[in-house]
Amino acid sequence: MNLPFPLRTLILDLDGCLIDSQEGIRESVTVAARETLPGHDLDLTKLRVGPPIKIMCARAFPELPEGDLQKLAQGYRAHYDIIGFKKTHVYPGGRLLLERCRAEGVAVDIATNKPRRAVDAILAL
Repeated sequence: MNLPFPLRTLILDLDGCLIDSQEGIRESVTVAARETLPGHDLDLTKLRVGPPIKIMCARAFPELPEGDLQKLAQGYRAHYDIIGFKKTHVYPGGRLLLERCRAEGVAVDIATNKPRRAVDAILAL
């Protein structure tokens, strides 16, 4: 890397910078809604991926009471932690960036609001 200064550490946001996890997140919310809230007709097009799951669902489905949001979040986590995370894709150039950082001795720190177990599983893909 030709930079005008020595780069020792690079901090990257996992979602949206290194990986695209939207497919798995949307699938996991869909499955969780179907399994934990039968009879609710949730418009999943309102879902904006980004914040932690409970906040994301509260914003998309403000009509849901707290108990239903909790069920939805738990159902999401149960699906995402086993199946949904596998739908994650590394953005083009992501692996190359990490390899070049390693070769240049640049430490890479990852920022994310995902739980550690999900991050570890995604990074192991």
